[in-house]
Amino acid sequence: MPHDIMIDKAVNYIRSRLDQEPVETGLILGSGLGVIVEDMEEAVEIDYHDIAGFPVSKVKGHAGKLMIGRIGGVYCLVMQGRVHYYEGHTMQQVSYPIRVMQALGIQKLIVTCAAGAADQHHRPGDIMLIDDQINFTFNNPILGMQSDQNSNRFVDSSLVFSHRLKKMAYQVAGTLDIHLKSGVYFFMTVPSYETPAEIKMIHKLGGDMAGMSTFPESLEAHRLGMEVLGLSYISNMGAGLQSSPLHHDEVIQTIESIKIDFRRLIFAIIEAIST
Repeated sequence: MPHDIMIDKAVNYIRSRLDQEPVETGLILGSGLGVIVEDMEEAVEIDYHDIAGFPVSKVKGHAGKLMIGRIGGVYCLVMQGRVHYYEGHTMQQVSYPIRVMQALGIQKLIVTCAAGAADQHHRPGDIMLIDDQINFTFNNPILGMQSDQNSNRFVDSSLVFSHRLKKMAYQVAGTLDIHLKSGVYFFMTVPSYETPAEIKMIHKLGGDMAGMSTFPESLEAHRLGMEVLGLSYISNMGAGLQSSPLHHDEVIQTIESIKIDFRRLIFAIIEAIST
């Protein structure tokens, strides 16, 4: 099935499940973060399996549901979990949901994720604003993508994360008395955790945190004209910076300690950017 027809089929099905439109704000929830929207109001849940072309994640902490409802009175579309490049999907498959969002009318996108600290200045539980990112996979979601009326072939990657939304996020965090740090997100293929030598390399190359997602979705959203805000939380210290072995359960456990503040911050930001 041609790609644009697949997107049309996905959009038509999603719209058939909704009571109202438009939805202008989107949210992608990373590892362990799906719980923060379980009580969103007037929520419609759609399983990824039911949406044409949607890749499905089988990673613990990713529910695989599209939720459309109200967060603080704002009508939002939420991806409760995502797929990853390391699962064997192509970059184009990982970023496919973004093209569906754009076709649905999403104009602002908040992308969230877990990340490992690449230096001692950050600690598990820190909430991080993604100021910039480094793609170390040497692949790209727009590789081979044809330009059209909605996008350009050549994308200025320095503008992926909206300066306006970053400023707004800092202001919101201040009013909530939440300490919001910032740093550079370093995207690697994985899924093996980085070696101690790789963590040292990441730090020397300018990375503050290492992760397994976010880059494909944020770049594709920017290409399609969305305003993008990236938020992460430090789930663990990188290899060589902690004595215990790394394990995915640690990622899930960390969010338990910060989910209340993370939820407060996300909800307040959504309200702020939607006014």
